[in-house]
Amino acid sequence: VTAEAGPRTVAVPLGDYQEIRYISVNTGSDITGDGSVSAPWESIQYALDQISDASTSNKYAFLVAEGIYTNTVNPVITMKEWIDLWGGFQAAGWSRDIETHVTAINGENACRCVMGASNARIDGFTITGGHATDGNNSQNTELDNGGGIYREYASPAITNNIITGNSAAQCGGGIYIVDYVASQQIANNIITGNSANANGGGIYCGSGGDSSHTISNNIITGNSANSDGGGIYNIASGAFSTISSNIITGNSANLNGGGICTSVPSIRI
Repeated sequence: VTAEAGPRTVAVPLGDYQEIRYISVNTGSDITGDGSVSAPWESIQYALDQISDASTSNKYAFLVAEGIYTNTVNPVITMKEWIDLWGGFQAAGWSRDIETHVTAINGENACRCVMGASNARIDGFTITGGHATDGNNSQNTELDNGGGIYREYASPAITNNIITGNSAAQCGGGIYIVDYVASQQIANNIITGNSANANGGGIYCGSGGDSSHTISNNIITGNSANSDGGGIYNIASGAFSTISSNIITGNSANLNGGGICTSVPSIRI
């Protein structure tokens, strides 16, 4: 487990994509750039907003160079279907090493970092400083959940990221997934130092119908929940839901399940 858990730099399968676009917060421009390797865009959300023709037969890969990506709107990034985000690139030469070329999405403790989308991937990012709240502690709304990544009725793959220092007024400090429509993959991430005022400090998995999720080869440590499930809180009922080959340590909850709290007897751990 130890040898396989946590993020790793993988080669981007460029042959799987019909379109490639480049983004660099340090060397790109949203004014003069066109998303090419010689004239990258500056911001991820601007780049996403330029694409209107992504489809199952016209998939995009966004190669994102090192640096800190923020936004003045909530969330920092709203993903789109059929567009995969790959972080960890050097802007000069576009070589990839996710440990050396840290690519951060930062909510600056003011907003959610990422809103997920189906048939999309986020790989090789540091997702930090996300805070989910609607500003009204007496209610539980969508805005109160998923400080780092929020996914509802969507199924992006979350792989090889560091998800750290995010918080939620209710559930899912690091990741919040609920009512997903297809198989979920949360793999080879470090999920650490996230917190939730209710359930699921690291990961919150809600109802899933007949879909499934796999949480594997992650390092889940140092997360906390004021109620249940410091590391993982699971009420998902997918027929093939599996939590396997993770390192889960040093998490805490004030009520039940410092490491994992689940109410679903059929889940495989």
